Amino acid sequence: MSKDQKKDQLPEVKHSSISKYAPFGNHQIVTLKENAYRARDLLNFTVKTFHNRQDADLTKAQIAARDAFVTKFQRRKGKYGVTCPAPIPQSFDNDIQYLARRLDEFFFFKLLERHVDIYTGIDIVGEDPMKIQYIEGETIKIKAHGHESTRININIGLPDGLFNLDGIVGQLMHEMVHAYLLTFACDCWKCSKDALNNVGIKNDGHGPIFLMLHRLILSEMRKWGESAGDKELATLLEHDCPGLSISMNAKARAQLVAAKINSSNKLRRGELNAARSQSNQTYLIRFTSDGERVLVEPSLKIRQIKIEDELREKPKRASEFAEDYVRYFQAQKLMKVEEEGGKKIEDFEDEDEDESEDEDESDESDESESEESDED
Repeated sequence: MSKDQKKDQLPEVKHSSISKYAPFGNHQIVTLKENAYRARDLLNFTVKTFHNRQDADLTKAQIAARDAFVTKFQRRKGKYGVTCPAPIPQSFDNDIQYLARRLDEFFFFKLLERHVDIYTGIDIVGEDPMKIQYIEGETIKIKAHGHESTRININIGLPDGLFNLDGIVGQLMHEMVHAYLLTFACDCWKCSKDALNNVGIKNDGHGPIFLMLHRLILSEMRKWGESAGDKELATLLEHDCPGLSISMNAKARAQLVAAKINSSNKLRRGELNAARSQSNQTYLIRFTSDGERVLVEPSLKIRQIKIEDELREKPKRASEFAEDYVRYFQAQKLMKVEEEGGKKIEDFEDEDEDESEDEDESDESDESESEESDED
């Protein structure tokens, strides 16, 4: 069977579109279908809801989530990075669950809470499925009782003590980005074949879309630290993402995975598309030419703000147009009443004239009869 014949037998792919977003009214309520969107479309949509936005352009829920995250982080960070007797108190797991919910509310539209379970502990993360390195976190699909869900496992320490909270938070955010893309980015045959150019190869997931979204979320979280004067948060993951750099560890891992793929001849057999440049200027979000940093076209935000301004103005215009229609129909009704009133008056005048003519004729008849009587 030829390649063209095999392609003809594959099911047609239809990707879903995402509704318009605005940080107010029903427009802020985002609903996404599982594995239904092109990874780049999902990236663009997600980033424009938080990237370089002032508080006036965030939802009230986002602002509350950010402030609560920072407050919790500052209050609890001193409890970490120390020796902790086993078993670990429940309060530490409670911390991570709380911080995860706030990140979900700010960056992921509070959608992960119904799809993702988060487990924390000492050495609960399994082996690296790609056999590349020791890992402190993992995001995996779990199938049980005919239902599929996503699970995040995070090590919060070693037997001799807990990790620092900023390190745990960095790993948590990393895994939540994996979970978001794993849950909502399309996994059809076409997108899977192009994995090197979107979310990454299965069991790795550090493709260009992951690296871009991860870096932009990290930049936003560092701003929270700068505003709060919190050094640990302001320099979050500095060892892995120095300055404006993307995750060096994730990038190196993705390159090792790509090398394994090349040696397996999957590219040669056409099972995977070759990696393309992610610095293409047609992309609204892309890498710099050296592949180290992320650029976001200002037009992404500008277009979004224009949409929001239109949606914000729409109810006002609708009310204005409704008022115009009310006035129009009231004027029509008044004209009709006036026209009908005019006709009635004319009818009364005609009746008066008829009665007057009848009276005149009656008078003439009476006079004639009187004359005849006199003659007699």
